[in-house]
Amino acid sequence: FSARPGTPALRLPHPVPPPAARARAAELRLLAACKQTAYAASRAGARADVIVVGRGPDRSGLTEDYLTVRLADPTLPRGHRFDGRLGAGAGGSLVAAAHRYL
Repeated sequence: FSARPGTPALRLPHPVPPPAARARAAELRLLAACKQTAYAASRAGARADVIVVGRGPDRSGLTEDYLTVRLADPTLPRGHRFDGRLGAGAGGSLVAAAHRYL
């Protein structure tokens, strides 16, 4: 929580020391990253509804479950939507190849 005047948590007894709060937050961020990586890996080989986002060389795809994926065809225009097959890419990334254009 953010220690601001009027924040109800300020009235709680036994506040967590800042170093412990930072350590807990770091642990939660690491856990979230591990879970995100595992979920993305579980989607490899599946189909996804993908929309092309970004501009130029930074263009990527966003799936219906909010995974950011690389595009097998980087020439697809921004805003283009397609039914794609997700494949494993370098460094644990996912690559979407168009199966059918929507």
